[in-house]
Amino acid sequence: MEFRKVRLLGGPNIWANYPVLEAWVDLGTLKDSPSDELPGFTDRLMAWLPSLIEHRCSVGKRGGFLERLRRGTWQAHILEHVALELQSLAGTPVGFGRTRETHEDGVYKVALEFECEELGRASLEVGRDLCLAAVHDRSFDVEGALAQLREVAQRHRPHPTETALRQAARQRHIPIARLDDSDRFVLGHGIRQRQVSLANLVPPVEGLLDRLFPAGQKGRIPIAAVTGVNGKTTTTRLIAHILACTQRCVGMTCTEGIYIDGQRVEAGDCSGPLSARVVLGDPRVEAAVLETARGGILRAGLGFDRCDVAVVTNIAEGDHLGIGDIETLEQLARVKRAIVDVVAPEGNAVLKADDPLVADMATYCPGSVVFFARDGHHPVVVEHRLRGGRAAFVRDRRIILAEGAQEIPLVSLENVPLTHGGLVGFQVENALAAAAAAWVLGVPCEVILTGLETFVADLDLAPARFNVLEFNDATVIMDYGHNTSSLASLIETFEALPHKFRSAVYSAAGDRRDIDLIRQGELLGDAFDRVILYEEENCIRGRAPGEINSLFRKGLTGRCRVKHIEEVDGAIQALEYALERARPGELLLIQVDLVDETMALMHRYLESGSSCRQIDFREALSLARPRRRHSSVAGRSAGEGGS
Repeated sequence: MEFRKVRLLGGPNIWANYPVLEAWVDLGTLKDSPSDELPGFTDRLMAWLPSLIEHRCSVGKRGGFLERLRRGTWQAHILEHVALELQSLAGTPVGFGRTRETHEDGVYKVALEFECEELGRASLEVGRDLCLAAVHDRSFDVEGALAQLREVAQRHRPHPTETALRQAARQRHIPIARLDDSDRFVLGHGIRQRQVSLANLVPPVEGLLDRLFPAGQKGRIPIAAVTGVNGKTTTTRLIAHILACTQRCVGMTCTEGIYIDGQRVEAGDCSGPLSARVVLGDPRVEAAVLETARGGILRAGLGFDRCDVAVVTNIAEGDHLGIGDIETLEQLARVKRAIVDVVAPEGNAVLKADDPLVADMATYCPGSVVFFARDGHHPVVVEHRLRGGRAAFVRDRRIILAEGAQEIPLVSLENVPLTHGGLVGFQVENALAAAAAAWVLGVPCEVILTGLETFVADLDLAPARFNVLEFNDATVIMDYGHNTSSLASLIETFEALPHKFRSAVYSAAGDRRDIDLIRQGELLGDAFDRVILYEEENCIRGRAPGEINSLFRKGLTGRCRVKHIEEVDGAIQALEYALERARPGELLLIQVDLVDETMALMHRYLESGSSCRQIDFREALSLARPRRRHSSVAGRSAGEGGS
């Protein structure tokens, strides 16, 4: 029995709404040996730890664990109970634990509550040794092991003043965090935070908090968390933009970086818990909008204990399946649901009504729910409104905010640049989600209107999120989407365009499943005449060079439209290659991998005086039509590529 890894989930996570340790346990040769098939195992274990008799099993009955042992259970589940009991015997009583199988035979995930991380880790190690001794009928010095664990607990036991401070903060629901390894603590978030030093504290602590946070204040700022498969970054950026229209200093995290008051202070993928804590720890920030990605939730939990609004954009066909033991859409939805689980009782979850896995999250929300959908007649929306609930939807090409039977006609889609006049359906949904989030955060409707009308889907406000350009009389659309559902949405949107010849520059990360890469190749092959594949070194992720392109080619082969398949090494090189060969009247999709580098390149084109300018989708419609009707030369040129 070996530990593959033991990691700290330091915030709310898929197991619990508080920190846990997650151990990946490989049973090895014991994977086919339940407890009832190991002679004497249960008796030895109970003789060493008789207090285990009173443990509850998964059905919650006292003594159920002993019954489970005699019926037969696996060593990972036994380890869970043993490690919890060892922590309790060492002086820190804890009770929560869960054990789940992974997709790999004989490998389990064990989640444990803890008060002291060091003791929790040590209890896992001692618990494994004790279980193996019981399996193999070896002697085990229980008292010696417990003495060592008690020494660990004593060595890492916090100062009584710290314990009192943390307990007082928890009772008042005030966030608390230590500043690095110092004796200083931060209470609260953003502009409302206060710092205290243990050296200066004099009991009682229930009085200090009353002075720092009078009249029941909790030191919290508004937090909007955004997750989903597609649309996270755009929705995050739009919510932050609307909140900034209230003249507040907004902190934002997304896949392009950390932003404070509109200025990027850190570049890179910052959609995890560490980045969230940076924003919440900044004393300038008056409101926070936090993109919250799957990977960060699985690796370390959330970077906040609760949020005022949780937005889930969609699950659709999923993404990143097969990574981190998330194999199904249902499992992926459970990960994304983590932000819904921690909505404050007075807060709201903003959920996509026509995505069943998202809509089902409503039952887990401790607060209220707002459903959004393009179709206001969707049954989930209709039933929710009949119960007096809130919803956001489109009617007669207008965004409508509704509470029960009352409706607020907010804005025409013609005046929402992000949606390109309502022609880009997935951007309409992002606008609905953002408007609903701002609404329940208490932003006045006139300010929401201003935010929607001034957020332009250009290279600066929404980089690589359906940016539309004219380049040498070709229409270029740049988008970050890199999974089957986002590609399908793009292709659906392109159906309105009259361009005859269509090209795509495309890639995806190597940690996607083979079937996902092949399926994207199939979609590309049915929608484009020419496909330029590329691989970017930092996205190969364990694949052999050329393997990603090979899988795309497997999907492209034999599809109904594609005639030309090319390969170029590197994302920027592929982009430049495609732009150099762009034809008048061509539609060119650029799947953006390196966002900053790509945006910098396009800005150079825009500033160089060359035939490059930003347009919107409606202008792309009007630009292509005259060329098709009146320029037979251009028409023949465009058509030749598809023959």
